[in-house]
Amino acid sequence: MKKKLILLYIALFTIFFITSLLINSFYKSYIKEYKPNHQYNVSGLQYYDLKNKLSEKILKRYLLDRDIKFAIKSKKIEDNSLTYDTARSNIYFELYLSDYIEEKELENGINDIYLGSINLVVNDLEDLEKLYNYESIKEQYKKIKKNDATNAYNALISSEFFKKYPPKISCPLNDKLTCYNYLSLNYSLIYSTIKQNFSNQTFNSFLNLDVEIKQESVATILYDFHNNKYLFQNKNYINNNEEYNSFTYDKLEQFYSKKYRELLESDIYFKYLPAFYCKIDAEACLIKISNHLGLLLYKNKIESKHPFKVEHVPTKSKIINNLSEIIINFAISILFIYFLFMYANKFFIKKLR
Repeated sequence: MKKKLILLYIALFTIFFITSLLINSFYKSYIKEYKPNHQYNVSGLQYYDLKNKLSEKILKRYLLDRDIKFAIKSKKIEDNSLTYDTARSNIYFELYLSDYIEEKELENGINDIYLGSINLVVNDLEDLEKLYNYESIKEQYKKIKKNDATNAYNALISSEFFKKYPPKISCPLNDKLTCYNYLSLNYSLIYSTIKQNFSNQTFNSFLNLDVEIKQESVATILYDFHNNKYLFQNKNYINNNEEYNSFTYDKLEQFYSKKYRELLESDIYFKYLPAFYCKIDAEACLIKISNHLGLLLYKNKIESKHPFKVEHVPTKSKIINNLSEIIINFAISILFIYFLFMYANKFFIKKLR
């Protein structure tokens, strides 16, 4: 009787133990979500939270063709700032892969994608900076302005009008913009004055004539100044079908509008500003875009110096893992038999009599 009872418990223990192993194996294979088991510790210094935002996207792109599953766990973002906001922080996370990749290969692969995309942005924005950088655009305008001033100055001093009415004091400077402004101001002042009340004293105070102007010559002088005012007045003028645009506010507006249109039609706009909308004047829009793309360039440039770091964490062997599962199932089976003994032992005794 006692022997039969012991054999019954051994049989029940064996059945329960084998069944629990089979159920555990089935659960891991078909029901439980697959968990990659090759662990890597990934870390890096980051600015503006870029690594945190892009880490999952980078891993998807890198592992797509390899058919390797991954999981990111225990992500932490740390910065040393206590009393002020900072764009600099450190990122740490655990990366689990379904297949093993040598840590240096994984690190280089991730960084090739990450830093490659960052350097592409940096190169694009640096190569095309003259299209959007407001300070660069202003310098372009200064060159045009200087070139226009040179043309205007050369046109004035080489004209018959200038030879006929030379200034008493020549401009001693090499800056043609300053000299043109000096001549323009004085010729304009004379023209304005003699239109109202001609005076020999006023006329000769600036011009190097030293002759008495007769009253009958006043009409000729006025005609000369009127006919040649395009040479010295800071406004648009037409002479022999050649239009000269002076550096007035209107021309500045035209210049910024042209530069804004060029930017809107460029690849950089469609690539980096697809959702940008600006309905204020062209100069203000350029300033807004310049600030936006300048910050984007700065963020990527500073981040390009800080790659990901990857360290492989050795995993436990399959033998140890399987042994642990067997021990757990063995303990559960013993516990099951113990409860049977406590609550069903009398029932088994009656049945075995």
